Amino acid sequence: FEMDFNTMGGMNAALELFGAVLTLVMLISCFWDGLHRSAVGKYLVLLLLAHALMLLVDAPIWLLLDRPAPESVPLVKVLSFFSDAFLHISLVLYAYCVTAYIAERKEVSACGAKVVAVLCAVALALCLLSAFNEMYIGYDKTGQDVTGPFYWLSQLLLLSMLVPTLRLIWKNRGALGARGMWTFLMYGLMPILALPLQIFWAVTPYYLLGATCAYVLVYTMLHLEQAQRTAEMEKQIISQQLTLSESQNALVLSQIQPHFL
Repeated sequence: FEMDFNTMGGMNAALELFGAVLTLVMLISCFWDGLHRSAVGKYLVLLLLAHALMLLVDAPIWLLLDRPAPESVPLVKVLSFFSDAFLHISLVLYAYCVTAYIAERKEVSACGAKVVAVLCAVALALCLLSAFNEMYIGYDKTGQDVTGPFYWLSQLLLLSMLVPTLRLIWKNRGALGARGMWTFLMYGLMPILALPLQIFWAVTPYYLLGATCAYVLVYTMLHLEQAQRTAEMEKQIISQQLTLSESQNALVLSQIQPHFL
């Protein structure tokens, strides 16, 4: 199919491709600055990878639907399923990422993340079912997509998957601090604010773009914390080296001075 980025679908595809590139840059940076070595960093790497794949899979859908054709419907369905799969997997990884971040500061249960994982399995099963009975998204004879009778259920499941993580963040706001709490909350709040806009103006992927912005905030916070820890470690090493040097100088002086007495 021809790629025309001057149409509404083309512009949306271009936005998602830009978001994917931005996400991949953050992913590479995680390895560059050593973030991937921590438990939180490992989840962040998987999260960014899932998000980038979701955007890369979702972008062609806009181009295909921009010029609907019956023969394109099977490909659109396959791409849509994988896009939804990566989206739901991202929600699970985010829950575990938040849990690991809190676990570095206090003891915390992973029950919330496990609930999200169970909801993810249910949502994916329904997405697969929808690919056959079109209960979420259907297609007319021309290949144009139409909203199915149970589309609201897919949105409800998405929101329900956010609730356990948001509850976990709010419950542990003391351990997270103001910056950590609001940074992690943005991941849930941005999509929640985007969903109503999606209902009234469904031609722009607000949800996915909101998630990308939230990842930028989370990555920036973790990167700054990593930089602060590195600076503190370097400061401690310099301090230890200075103390060792002073001790060695004192030892040398104590051995030299008796010869002059």
